[in-house]
Amino acid sequence: TVGDRDWRSAGPQFVRDKHENGWEHDVTLAIEATDQGDQPVLVGNIVLRGLSAEHRNAEMGVTIGDAESRGQGYGKDAVRTLCRYGFEDLDLHRIELTTLAYNVRAVRSYEQVGFVLEGRRRQPPTNPERCDLVD
Repeated sequence: TVGDRDWRSAGPQFVRDKHENGWEHDVTLAIEATDQGDQPVLVGNIVLRGLSAEHRNAEMGVTIGDAESRGQGYGKDAVRTLCRYGFEDLDLHRIELTTLAYNVRAVRSYEQVGFVLEGRRRQPPTNPERCDLVD
């Protein structure tokens, strides 16, 4: 679970405890809010997938499915923690992500964490929404 405001101090150790060792496994975690009441609330998930020991890279995916929890910093905190784990523990050289170009809030959030916009794919045929993607 990622998203609890208290997990930031644990950082990569928190993720390390949840991740099965081995490059053949994706790192997939739930993002839960623990500051919204007595019980944790599932607000989304985050994943490092396509881990490559040879190339030392991975792709990140983030979803904050609970609309009321967007803009509260849960995704940004989870991205920071999983990036730290990827770079410090897995010794990755590159973590990349792709999002819909119209998702300006996500693009801004990723940039605030340190991601750099590298390009735009104009309506790629593999995207069923037929909208631009940014990498």
